[in-house]
Amino acid sequence: MRIPIPEHIKSAVIDAWLMGKIRDEIASEYNISTGSVSNIIEQWQNMIGVYDANNLRELGLGLKKAKTTPVQCADGLRIKKIINKLGIDEAHLFDFLQKLYNKSKEERSEPAKIITLVEALDAFPEINSLNDIPQYINKERQEKIKLDEEINYKKHEIEKLDQEIK
Repeated sequence: MRIPIPEHIKSAVIDAWLMGKIRDEIASEYNISTGSVSNIIEQWQNMIGVYDANNLRELGLGLKKAKTTPVQCADGLRIKKIINKLGIDEAHLFDFLQKLYNKSKEERSEPAKIITLVEALDAFPEINSLNDIPQYINKERQEKIKLDEEINYKKHEIEKLDQEIK
């Protein structure tokens, strides 16, 4: 009677395959037969779809070749979207990044601070380019003034009601 392969081993086999390891290498690493490796991969491919499975493997191979983690790739995509949102096209991207790098070096800013700034900008979908920032700030100031006026009005109403109650 054959002992079933535990789910955590099956999951590790899929992970190893997605990272570009070959079947012989995977079989040796997890002490299972190459046929078992093939069966695990085939079952997984059938479950999610062969096309998607192969695309995920190609992505894994590309990331491995580029020596990039999935998290780094996702961060890069986020940064690319933000750069596009700020209206910086491909032709001006290098110039923009060079100026950003030189300015951060000049001011001795840590890269993490720049990332925090970029993430903060991304949190405001109303800002589509750097030129929108002053307008956005003015709009928010006007909104704050209106809200402060409303607060003062409501406080005054509360005081009047408190006096009526007394």
